[in-house]
Amino acid sequence: MADEQVPIPDGDTTIWRAYGQFVKNIILGPNKPTEGLDYLYVLTPTEYGLRGGRPIPDSVTNWNVNNFANSLQRTDSPLFSTAGLGYFESLEDYLNSVQVKEITQEQRDKIKAAKDIWSESFAAYRAERTIALRLYAKDQVAKTRKLSFQHWCQENDPEVPALHRQASLDETSYRSLQNKFYGSSFKTLSDRLAKIDTAATDNASNPGFNMPCYTMDYDINEDALKNDTRVDDVNPDLLVYKPLYAVSGFETACDKWIKGAAGPDTSFKTKLTQFSHNDWTELGYKKTISQQSNSFWFFFSRTSSSTNETETLKFSGSDWRSETEVTITASGNVLNFQVTPGVWDVNGLRRLFPTIRPDERDIALDLVRISRILVAYRVGIKITFSRSLRTQVRDMIHEARQDTEGGLRIFGFQFGSDSQNTSSFTRDVNSVKYVEESGELTLPPTPDGIPFVLGMLGRKITKDM
Repeated sequence: MADEQVPIPDGDTTIWRAYGQFVKNIILGPNKPTEGLDYLYVLTPTEYGLRGGRPIPDSVTNWNVNNFANSLQRTDSPLFSTAGLGYFESLEDYLNSVQVKEITQEQRDKIKAAKDIWSESFAAYRAERTIALRLYAKDQVAKTRKLSFQHWCQENDPEVPALHRQASLDETSYRSLQNKFYGSSFKTLSDRLAKIDTAATDNASNPGFNMPCYTMDYDINEDALKNDTRVDDVNPDLLVYKPLYAVSGFETACDKWIKGAAGPDTSFKTKLTQFSHNDWTELGYKKTISQQSNSFWFFFSRTSSSTNETETLKFSGSDWRSETEVTITASGNVLNFQVTPGVWDVNGLRRLFPTIRPDERDIALDLVRISRILVAYRVGIKITFSRSLRTQVRDMIHEARQDTEGGLRIFGFQFGSDSQNTSSFTRDVNSVKYVEESGELTLPPTPDGIPFVLGMLGRKITKDM
């Protein structure tokens, strides 16, 4: 499964550490992360496409933003993941755990019982809706018929609206008890909850609170890309609304990248001898980190179609660190952008509501909320392998080419089949260019019209936030 946690070897982690320095240098320059608060994250270079600019509808950009901006991160791993808790959901959970005045134990018990019932029904609705949304996004018949997600659910998954109705009834019962026991003290909390409810509306636009998202596959209009033409060809009936996140200045930057007017090209060459797999302090972490993450963090791996097992490059010999180099290139400047939640966000949440009920816990405390992203256009990779690795690399590429249903993953670039179903896109394994004599392997750059997120900066959630 894509979210399965596996150990990432020391050699692979060393290369990601060197790549992390590239991320740090552009986002922070000579500055250091604030110790215990700021954390930098690396992303595999082709995992999170962020399409934007005049040739791309806003709803397509919004859906790409939604796929990463809401994800809270750990303080023990710089390898970005979307498998954990979402910031919007954590805010919602905290507000529903708040105690705004002292009440009796019996009243707390009644509130807890009502919340447990609502939480269970809402979790069932959210889980079913997530599955339905994935199926809807890939349903070409629905796209042709221009079915909205709501109409699609009525025809294909009526459990979604049924579960939603039950969750709404249970929430009403829960809110009634809060209002009854907290009285006038409940108003401030109720106002904040209303903002969350407004942002959570998925079938109507609430400017400042939510954003329209086109969740289906979108084929970029090549003529519009070439001619810099404004495109807005998404049927509004096919939109789903998500809590708003804004990426300041991104649209303008995309237009410059697409037109080739984003400044000089970027090139960064890693020096593996300068870094260790277990020293991430310059990126905000303690010296050692957790090396448990998703399998797409293997630096160089091959998946067999017959066994579904993954083979990774073994960093043997004494020369791999001194002779192996990774060169990252991009068209124009690599830029970083601020990511800002909509007006649904509650600034100073834990100062405003410092007390939660004794039976609750702050599930987002000490997790990290993303605040800046690093984005590049037409990302290319050239790897020079040490002598001790060259035969192994040759054999793995050869075996991947022979196994037509298998896959090869190199520094986040997927070639051939992707059994883990995690890649933004895949390429023909024959497009990998490798010269064993020199140890040089070249990966073609990412497609036109799709910038990619390479790294992020975030700040830890504390009791003062």
